[in-house]
Amino acid sequence: MIFGCRDGFFYAVNINNGKELWHVDHQVSWVISSIAVKDTIAVTGTSDGRFVQAVNISTGKELWKFKTVSIVWSSPVIYNDKVYIGSQEGVLYCLDLYTGKRITFYQASGKIFSSPVISDSLLFFGTDQGYFYALHPSKYMHEQPVNIKRYVFWQQAADYYFHYANNEKIKIYLNANNYETINDKQLSEILNKKDSAANTVIVFAQNYFPKEIYNDNETSLLRGYLNAGGRVVVLGSNPLIYEQDSSGNLSGFNFLRADSILNIHYGPNDLRSMGGLVPAFATEEGKQYGLNNSWTSFLSLDPKQVDIVLGKDENGKVAAWIKKFSDKKSSGFIQMWIDPDFVGDMSSIIKAAEYGFN
Repeated sequence: MIFGCRDGFFYAVNINNGKELWHVDHQVSWVISSIAVKDTIAVTGTSDGRFVQAVNISTGKELWKFKTVSIVWSSPVIYNDKVYIGSQEGVLYCLDLYTGKRITFYQASGKIFSSPVISDSLLFFGTDQGYFYALHPSKYMHEQPVNIKRYVFWQQAADYYFHYANNEKIKIYLNANNYETINDKQLSEILNKKDSAANTVIVFAQNYFPKEIYNDNETSLLRGYLNAGGRVVVLGSNPLIYEQDSSGNLSGFNFLRADSILNIHYGPNDLRSMGGLVPAFATEEGKQYGLNNSWTSFLSLDPKQVDIVLGKDENGKVAAWIKKFSDKKSSGFIQMWIDPDFVGDMSSIIKAAEYGFN
């Protein structure tokens, strides 16, 4: 018999005489989810320890441990050598049974304390906000890459795109998912490290670029980092279009700067380049990168200007995209869009930022 307790231990006992065979110390973290077992592997979640764990049922030796953002009271289910389990941060994880590596994940609305159930190729679970979900197998996997450096740029300053401190909400969400916050000085230092650029991704939660990283030409720190195989993700209007005064406030627009640094031509150097607010929709490749199905955007482009089209607006122009400056698979400048007024599901940011590193 294998079970967990609120004393912080995960036990195995002889079913005939009750003698303990082994125990695993979760260090005072409650083990209240039921145990899922397949072959020689037992899987459970834990509370304050914030992880999912697999052990050998004969010895209790740990096989793997997957860190979560929050507590795991949901019980796992094993199906086709995959572990499905929910957590308090509202994420339903799909993990490889034998390695614990994240295969993909789904961000729900509300905390997941219920245990998933699988029937007829659908996975069912509920959340504490009263939602009941049925998920079908995804065409696209979003494995968690290893050995990459994750950064989120944010500092207390003016933001010309996000409202209501949504940039800070994004920063906090990314921090919880192993992204290190960097300021303008640290950003310049990272962009200078050309030898490690190919294993680095920088998400700009604060939607502006410090002047020190672009300098209006192709020899800038930003372009050099991209040339070396780095990845940059922007979540709103391209920060290169903004002109700042000496106090860091918005003083105007310069649409030609994107052309001189990224070879991206928005159009004339006036507000006609904005193109108006239009609905946009993810392409199949955009869905592969984890983008949401639809959003509102502007600054659309001719498809010939980019390397990968992630989304198109209702006029057929490119609304979300990747521009590559290196032959590295994971490299490029990624333009995606998060609503500036309401930030809900932010999982698309991580999926797009990390897709293709493996």
